[in-house]
Amino acid sequence: MTYESGRSKLQIDFILVRRSELSAVKDVKIIAGEECIQQHRLLVGVLHVTEQHRRCREKPVSRCRVWKLKDISIQSQFFDEVQSMLSGKKVTGVEGVWRTFQNGLLVTADKVCGRTRGRLKQKETWWWNDDVAKVVEDKRRLFKV
Repeated sequence: MTYESGRSKLQIDFILVRRSELSAVKDVKIIAGEECIQQHRLLVGVLHVTEQHRRCREKPVSRCRVWKLKDISIQSQFFDEVQSMLSGKKVTGVEGVWRTFQNGLLVTADKVCGRTRGRLKQKETWWWNDDVAKVVEDKRRLFKV
């Protein structure tokens, strides 16, 4: 930016900010008596900066697929696994019995039912069906032609 005064041309340097942060610039002025480098004047700006919190991405949570236990064959497999896991263990005390039983059920459920991969990045749309898929596929094919 060039600023012409009565006697000479002055070169004004720039303050670079993002377009989204342009509203933070409150006042910009030149200090006339101060020379940083020959033909350049000191440019001073006042910025109003506020603290912004960035949201962390949610990590997908893996869950045990216990709904698979509705199937009779998986129920019987689960029952056999739990019995074989807990049959050989001898534990004393209420807390010990509870911990053994709890860990046995959780480990067996993970082993028999499996785990989910977590939330999907894109949710499935209710209007997508085979007809829409066929039309979109034809459109993409014709676009390539």
